[in-house]
Amino acid sequence: MAEPSNPTAMPTTASVTMTQTESHQTRPLSRSNTITNTSGLSPSTLQANLLILPARHSTDFHHLCLRNPVACPPPRHHPHLISPAPCIQTPDFDVRTDCPRYRV
Repeated sequence: MAEPSNPTAMPTTASVTMTQTESHQTRPLSRSNTITNTSGLSPSTLQANLLILPARHSTDFHHLCLRNPVACPPPRHHPHLISPAPCIQTPDFDVRTDCPRYRV
């Protein structure tokens, strides 16, 4: 006998067929590990790789990017800058859950 349907339940990875969505619709699916790849899902939103390094590696990483601009476009860099990117304009954003495949 089939289980009763629960329309409010979060879909499982196997049951998700993604189409283009807005980023605010994609984030909850990333948080729950329902999706692990967001490439192409939110075409109106800029997507980028994220790399968080200890400050002591900042200069070395910046030099690596300058030597490899195609693979690693140089980030904005300043020795006293805490965050080189502007704040993400989403009050509930959490890098630990909203970036698929985030690893510490």
